[in-house]
Amino acid sequence: MLRTLNGVWLRAYARDLYAQGWSLAAIGEAMDPPRPRSTVRSWISSPLPSSPSSSSSSPITTAEDLHPPYPPPLPPPPSPLLRPSAPSHSSAPSPKPRAERRFFDPRSPDLSVTAARKIAHLAPLARRHRSRTAPTSPYALANDELTQICRAEYERGVSIRELAAAAGVTYKAMERRVRP
Repeated sequence: MLRTLNGVWLRAYARDLYAQGWSLAAIGEAMDPPRPRSTVRSWISSPLPSSPSSSSSSPITTAEDLHPPYPPPLPPPPSPLLRPSAPSHSSAPSPKPRAERRFFDPRSPDLSVTAARKIAHLAPLARRHRSRTAPTSPYALANDELTQICRAEYERGVSIRELAAAAGVTYKAMERRVRP
């Protein structure tokens, strides 16, 4: 229906659909070509011009205020997609209960306290290291020392997750540091 309308009728009809409960996205998707939400919102929020065929200068507020060709009655708003429920006699296995959330203890038995303190001290300095930094700068030296410590601990069996937590970085950042 929206494909056949244009101009004032399209805007008035879109306004009526929105008043009936249609979402801006649903109205835009019903058009050919589909229109973005922002376009539909501008149609709905902007005032419609006064009726061109009427002698009065009263503004048009709904599609009913327009003279023919007025479109047919409004369809009901689209319902949200609901997932069909599986029959109770289904042979599908029931979903597993959600496992309890496990919290990471920053004082890992594998990572020594002295190594964790050293990593925590060097990490902020190493974060400031860039490729153009002089190799003798404190940031470059801290970066090299942190890499050596983390690689040594990783080879000793400490997990990347524990090293990342000690340094305050993501798993991926620590993985890039310890794996050649």
